Amino acid sequence: MVGRTMIKVLEERNFPVTELIPAASERSVGKELTFKGKSVKVVSVMEAIEARPVFAIFSAGASVSKEWAPAFAENGDSCY
Repeated sequence: MVGRTMIKVLEERNFPVTELIPAASERSVGKELTFKGKSVKVVSVMEAIEARPVFAIFSAGASVSKEWAPAFAENGDSCY
């Protein structure tokens, strides 16, 4: 629910997102969300890391964020 609310706020505030990559647990992979009128599929965390997003926002709780944030940072673009 928190993740969906975060996505809704990004949309309402017209945050400049060029590509939304929603990631979730394996049980949610493949589900679809709507963002700015377009359907977006939920991917695994590993797929999201491999996509090399410019930044990531976490809503999975402290322990999950502590586990995965370093992997996103390591795989990110170093010019930002």
